[in-house]
Amino acid sequence: MCGISGLADFNRAVALNNYYHAHLRLRHRGKDDEGFFAMSGGQSQAYRGDDTISAFNDLPHIDGLKRANVVLGNRRLAIIDLSPGGHQPMMDPSGRYAMVYNGEIFNYIELRQELAASGHHFQSQSDAEVLLAAFAQWGIQCFNHLNGMWALAIYDLQQQRLTLSRDRFGIKPLYYALINGTLYFGSEAKFILPFLPSLKVNEARALDYLVHSVVDHHRETMFEGVYQLLPARYAIFDQAGLTQGAYWQLPTRQVRLSLAEAGEQLTELLSSAVSLRMRGDVPIGSLLSGGLDSTTIVCTVRRLLDRQKATNAFDCFSAVFHEEQFSERCYAEKVIAQTGLPIHWIYPDPKKLMESLPRLLHYQEFPFRSLAVYSQWEIMRQVNQTPIVVLLDGQGSDEIFAGYTAHYYALIAEYLRRLRLMRAWRESRALAQVRHLSASQSLRQALKALGASGLKRSGREVSLPWLNRAYRPAQGWVQQRDLFHNALVRNLTFSAFPEYLRYEDRNSMAFTLESRLPFMDYRLVEWAMSLPAELKIDRATSKLVLRESAKGFIPTTIIERRDKMGFVSPQEEWQRGVLAPLLDKVFAGDLQARFPFLDAKEVRMIYRAYQAGDNNNWAWVWRVACLTWWQQYWFEDKMDYAS
Repeated sequence: MCGISGLADFNRAVALNNYYHAHLRLRHRGKDDEGFFAMSGGQSQAYRGDDTISAFNDLPHIDGLKRANVVLGNRRLAIIDLSPGGHQPMMDPSGRYAMVYNGEIFNYIELRQELAASGHHFQSQSDAEVLLAAFAQWGIQCFNHLNGMWALAIYDLQQQRLTLSRDRFGIKPLYYALINGTLYFGSEAKFILPFLPSLKVNEARALDYLVHSVVDHHRETMFEGVYQLLPARYAIFDQAGLTQGAYWQLPTRQVRLSLAEAGEQLTELLSSAVSLRMRGDVPIGSLLSGGLDSTTIVCTVRRLLDRQKATNAFDCFSAVFHEEQFSERCYAEKVIAQTGLPIHWIYPDPKKLMESLPRLLHYQEFPFRSLAVYSQWEIMRQVNQTPIVVLLDGQGSDEIFAGYTAHYYALIAEYLRRLRLMRAWRESRALAQVRHLSASQSLRQALKALGASGLKRSGREVSLPWLNRAYRPAQGWVQQRDLFHNALVRNLTFSAFPEYLRYEDRNSMAFTLESRLPFMDYRLVEWAMSLPAELKIDRATSKLVLRESAKGFIPTTIIERRDKMGFVSPQEEWQRGVLAPLLDKVFAGDLQARFPFLDAKEVRMIYRAYQAGDNNNWAWVWRVACLTWWQQYWFEDKMDYAS
């Protein structure tokens, strides 16, 4: 786990006046080591930085290099092979390839054996060396051999070609910008910002956030001119310019299994995914909410430890609240009672939120949809005070097993589209009983979803009273006519999973921690996405196959839970209480001068109605406020929220 940075220009040598200073903006991503590779005047050279380990003290300092055609930089958080053998940038034995890489390749042991049989020799126990050998062996096809999370840059000295790549789901970030023919890239956008000719808000993406609460859905970011390499993509930069391609896509096939068969297969797949993600040379723990996903992971860990007769310390961490209706502590306690694992209870304090907000905006880089981010931030901050370096988390299960309310409506809509009317009515009645609605209300929501699917495909403009211009939403991926499957794909690739991955990456790395997501093992995702809908939702029971798989080894009360809280916070109460003066200050300001696309008069009317209790637009109110604070932090270098 690391942070990477770099630049390349094959037509001229680039002045490096600001490079090292910008690189140090990524210092938090790796406290254990740093290193550099550069091509200058046709010669390659390794360099050190301020934090490079003593084994490389004889290298020249990167600050002494004035110009270069290619620079690769790395900040290292040592997880696998803590020795100097894991130092980056890393060269392959032939001297042809130089690599910097952020992430973990969990199947590196198996890949190492396969590559050794093909004649490769290894000098370390690191996964980075295996990754570089895989690229030397298979080129860009190597990415399909990897089970892990990564963002990387590999420079081919022979072909004068730079290859960038990002993992299948975008767990690890990678940003880039082309500025006057020079390609800049880094693990976070903040590395690139000093090189931009000017800093501007990308209004189209800002509107996506305000209207639909999406941020990480597009290759464009909210900083104009800064882009992200999309998940499952690679990019090649050479004298011909920048080209991109996809090396993987979600499967479209479907399999036929009984619920019992699917449950057994899922147990095996998840056990393998968790086992791979417990590899490392540092202490590992897990987040635990008390929900089905994190509970399944923690109980799987317990089974693996028992099977291996391991004595490893394995700590759990849980965010809970004094507001009981938002707290899942009672469920997490059942898990701890069953597994016997130690747990740390963490109580996020809204009074400390505004103290943390500038740091949150700095590390997150973009606005966020809710204060669940702050709850997660507090967990990571307190984990950082323990020996734990790696955390397992249950992200991704909702997206592949249909855990959101919208998935119920998408399924009913798909039954209606197929004219499976009895099935649609049965699901509507079951959902009505669980959600305390009428069956007709459930059907109306499904019909709304059916109509909205056509609108999203058409990309037509939308007019809203609080905007003074028409707005055209960014388009999500519509893969095929199946509305239920498309809802899953949209959540996984467009909204909101890409945002959740950013929250997780930035919050963990802010405290130099690594977060691992067993449900995002690509084998498990491909398998889950091939399952028929009835193995995911039936009679208003979501995640059906996961509940089947978990029978007998997680607490029954958690399997039988039908409420969904997710990673929550008591945000609505906080906004009407401790945060109210801060929100008042935002909406009393000159919002239209700050964001010309807003109708400030209408915005204030909506906010006054919210204050009076005439609407419950708390999420929209938060987005306006968060966008304002974000703009102040990054564009004005100040935070104007003091009461």
